[in-house]
Amino acid sequence: MDALESMFPGVEYETLEIVLESQQGDVEAAIEVLLEMAKDSAPSGSGSSGGGRATVAPEAPQQHPILERDTQIRTDEALARRMQDQIFSEALQEQTPPCFS
Repeated sequence: MDALESMFPGVEYETLEIVLESQQGDVEAAIEVLLEMAKDSAPSGSGSSGGGRATVAPEAPQQHPILERDTQIRTDEALARRMQDQIFSEALQEQTPPCFS
């Protein structure tokens, strides 16, 4: 992860983790995916100078659709777990006799 963080300082840590996981821990494959993401999110236009080198704007990074989906899935799973815990807790409280609460 240190190598990815140093190579892609403008990318959130969670995004780096997701990309690395999606590549089964293969750092080189993760780098390729991140480079492709940077290329896809770079503004396309003829007014850029710098030899055509793609850069990612740190103020508004675009998330790759696959990462966006994975992030949404993780968020949904966390919400479902919290809801399940709350339902379980409420059911347990309803079953607990008043003398034990």
